Amino acid sequence: MATTPITDNDSNIKLWIIQKEKCHLALSIPATEFQHFSLRPLAWLRYLAGALYGREGDLSVSINGHTVDYDQLTLCDRDYYFTSPETAYLLDPKIMDERQSYSTHNTAGRGGFKEEI
Repeated sequence: MATTPITDNDSNIKLWIIQKEKCHLALSIPATEFQHFSLRPLAWLRYLAGALYGREGDLSVSINGHTVDYDQLTLCDRDYYFTSPETAYLLDPKIMDERQSYSTHNTAGRGGFKEEI
């Protein structure tokens, strides 16, 4: 089934990550700029989604859709959904906070990490 390439200069490519049956907007990039990141933009978007999620997974153009063709050279839809059969392995959002230590002991900064996610 053919789809129409993006022609709207004001549109964004949006990456949604599905976790626990909820969609979370992870990234929004102007469509006009997206092609500059890689010769295989969908493969790059999948890599980026996996890096954010912390696990391997697949992209589709709908929530329960089929996996996209990663060798496709142009983007045809504005929203892409990343799913993985594995549980997310997210990084601590405060990892670069200078007040954090790398101790094995629970500190005030890391004590509520699980609840914050």
